Amino acid sequence: MLVANASDRQLEFVHWLFERYALGGLARPEVAAFWFPPSIDCDLAEGIAERDDVRFDGRHSVTLCFEDDEVSGGRPDRRWSPHVAHQGLHELAHVWMYDNVDVVQRQAFLARAGLDVWRDADVFWPERGVEAAAETIAWGLAGARYADYVIEPVPACEELSDRYRMLTGRRPLTSCDGNDGA
Repeated sequence: MLVANASDRQLEFVHWLFERYALGGLARPEVAAFWFPPSIDCDLAEGIAERDDVRFDGRHSVTLCFEDDEVSGGRPDRRWSPHVAHQGLHELAHVWMYDNVDVVQRQAFLARAGLDVWRDADVFWPERGVEAAAETIAWGLAGARYADYVIEPVPACEELSDRYRMLTGRRPLTSCDGNDGA
């Protein structure tokens, strides 16, 4: 995998992201390239997952639009910025879902989350099932120290756990009692 424009700290962060997938027992997201700024994709969002990146023969890529100094947590008890950790796990969740979530799982997730559309650019971001699912996977892999879910209203922890299990077939690393040791 190519990791472009990364400092040593950003490279360490990429390793941490993939370690979370391994700890969660999920298949490694198949990423051909992982980009940091400067990137043309950073004009669009804080992060983006490309399903069929033409630069890499149609394979998946991820761009995170955070500079080196934004990656660190800023506190002794936080290795990474919670926001950056969440965004990295979220973008990798998109890639993971490209290869591991089928139509039946998508429909079941939509019904469970009370949503109507999996992916549609004409639908407001928080109302897309694919975004709620990426948020759910990011939450489940983060562990208590970094767990976040940015779509309001935030579902109860038990509901997020059930959605995570529905998507992955596994228990989340983030526990509802906060004792996940992450």
